Amino acid sequence: MAYAEELAITVSKDDPKLLEELKSIIEDGTYEKISNKWFGMNIL
Repeated sequence: MAYAEELAITVSKDDPKLLEELKSIIEDGTYEKISNKWFGMNIL
């Protein structure tokens, strides 16, 4: 990889359910699987 930068996912304070769902898919590997499919690597 010639270039890398840190990324973040932002979530509204008014949406704690979305935050919990994001935490869940990161912890169970779903996010990594989707990221690898579409970007060829885990971009998070």
